[in-house]
This record gives sequence, C-alpha cells and structure tokens, in this order.
Amino acid sequence: MQRELEQRKAINLLHYQNEMARIDHNARGAQVQLEDKRRKEESEVRERAKKRIGSKGKVPFGRCFCH
Repeated sequence: MQRELEQRKAINLLHYQNEMARIDHNARGAQVQLEDKRRKEESEVRERAKKRIGSKGKVPFGRCFCH
C-alpha cells in the first residue's frame, strides 16, 4: 500500500512538472511574439517620422492648444 502511494505521488509530481514546463514554454513564446511586434511597430513609427522629417525639412509638431 505504501509503495503504491509513493508511485502515485511520483507520477503526479512528474505530471505537475511537465505541465509547468509546458506553461513556461508557451509563456516564453508569447513574450517573444510580443517583443517582435513591439519592435516592428517602433520601426514603422521611426520610418514614418524619417519620411515626414525628410519631406518637410523640420520636425512635425501636432496641434498644441496651450498657446
């Protein structure tokens, strides 16, 4: 009886460790995708800013209602 309980405990522990490893793997993949998306969006914004600055020769400012 004691041996059976220890075997069950070992199997459950292994199952838990495998499940945690799977969750960690998925989380890392999601973080990598999010980081890639952020880099891509930043790059696109920089490119648009370069084009706008290059075409007008000055830094564009938005409307400011503070004056």
